[in-house]
Amino acid sequence: MSPSEFLKTEWRELTRINPSARPWQMPLVAALVTGLPLLAGAALGDMAHGVAAMLGTLIFLYVPDAALGRRIAVLCGCAVAMSACYAMGLVAGHLGLWGAPFLGLVAMALTMAARYARLNPPAGLFFIMAAAIGAYAGVPLAAIPLRVGLLALGTILALVAGVIYGLLVPESEAARVAPPPPPLTREVLLVDPAIIGLAVALSLLIAELLGVERPYWAPVSCLAVIQGASLRAIWTRQTQRVFGTAIGLAITAAIFTLPIGPWSVALAITGLTFVVEAAVVRHYGFAAMFFTPMSILVAEAPRLGALAPASVMQARLFDTIIGSAVGAAFGLFIHHTRLKRPVRKALGLNHEV
Repeated sequence: MSPSEFLKTEWRELTRINPSARPWQMPLVAALVTGLPLLAGAALGDMAHGVAAMLGTLIFLYVPDAALGRRIAVLCGCAVAMSACYAMGLVAGHLGLWGAPFLGLVAMALTMAARYARLNPPAGLFFIMAAAIGAYAGVPLAAIPLRVGLLALGTILALVAGVIYGLLVPESEAARVAPPPPPLTREVLLVDPAIIGLAVALSLLIAELLGVERPYWAPVSCLAVIQGASLRAIWTRQTQRVFGTAIGLAITAAIFTLPIGPWSVALAITGLTFVVEAAVVRHYGFAAMFFTPMSILVAEAPRLGALAPASVMQARLFDTIIGSAVGAAFGLFIHHTRLKRPVRKALGLNHEV
């Protein structure tokens, strides 16, 4: 393939707009559910508590295209998992560098559970995001039960919204006639999650050792990239995430030039959530442009008064580059049989399953 043909192929892959069967009500309800706890936090003058509850509402994004009973079961499982991940993240914040392997184990367990439950994308992404934000929130041990309780309230709000959404938007015909998924193998449930957990831990450890401020976005970026269905998908997602984040930081800089307060932050996150959820299934890079300012505002909302925008954006860019690079590198192990053999051997899976 000539260089010009290669560039054309890459450009076509990076700019491809995917079709979407997602109902328009999904991003609308997601934005409203996400925004309510933040608006409550702004009204009560406590954005830290509003953010904790808002993280719980993220489980609404896992509502499957299925019958109402299946939707409720998935949301209930996600509520338990999100609460546990946030609690473990808050505890990991007191472990220093040991927080990296701890978060890696959480990522491995989450990937196993998500695959066993056949959870829709973004699979374990928001669970790891909640755990990572919790790990660097600086919450005292005595305050952990309150924060976890607030997140649990957010999951209840998401569950109520999921039931209402399920009544308004029933299961699609395509989902009713879809063939059953292929059976899960031990390699899918054990080997790949082990590699993903190792990658997540390593990305956080590298960011920690390099002294990157707010290193929690490195494991989030790593997990977002490594979950690609193929090496082609991983490479495309890595490139889209890095460039999308860079453009998103420019949008963030523009937002920070405006008067920033609890109410404006809550409204901005609500609007950005709608854009992200409407766009992510069509073009990941475009969605990353808006997910970047949204996630920065979520993580930094509790400390608006002491915010240094330049350092926050620089840290986010470095975290994204580190996490995406580690995710792409370990993606080779997942999609390359020979490279995967040492992991299979360590897990006692030397034979094909």
